Amino acid sequence: MTARSTSSRTRFIAALLAVSGWSTVHGCVAQAGFRAGDRSLQLDASYVRPQQPTADSITRVAMLGYHATTSVELGLQQAINYTGMADAEQIWDRREMWRARTAASFTLDMGRKSATFVPFVGLFAGLDYDAEDAKAFLGPHAGFRQFVSDDTYVRLRYRYEWSVEQLEDRRPMRGADEGEHVVSIGFGVRF
Repeated sequence: MTARSTSSRTRFIAALLAVSGWSTVHGCVAQAGFRAGDRSLQLDASYVRPQQPTADSITRVAMLGYHATTSVELGLQQAINYTGMADAEQIWDRREMWRARTAASFTLDMGRKSATFVPFVGLFAGLDYDAEDAKAFLGPHAGFRQFVSDDTYVRLRYRYEWSVEQLEDRRPMRGADEGEHVVSIGFGVRF
């Protein structure tokens, strides 16, 4: 598989996720939002694309969030990651890895107390681990939630993650080209 066809496939998958998320929520009339003390459970599917294309990953994620205020959400997530790694003969091998993350997100107000479209930005830190290895990651994330009912929403999120190991070896700005792009789409429930 050439780097060009892999890049085209990545763009296609990202566009497909964006269009499917938008078409799912377009025209919904829920009147919702988050209040201090709300909790949320989110289930996502993520596509992980490293800058140096050695392997693509698909991740299933569960996240439990707590809204400390109407604008600040703290979250814990656990995921299982399936990675297809190509060896020198281009034979794909599957590898499972667990991902644990903590996140802090700031919800952008948009000037309405009861918003159905809820954009957010934030930071996360976490650990990828399996029986053989463990690596720490950190980085920014951004996205939005679109409520489809008072307590149910669809979420689209993009994050960029750096390995802590890479940041120790180089200045952060020089190591920025070796991180991973992660696009997630999923749904959540507020309770």
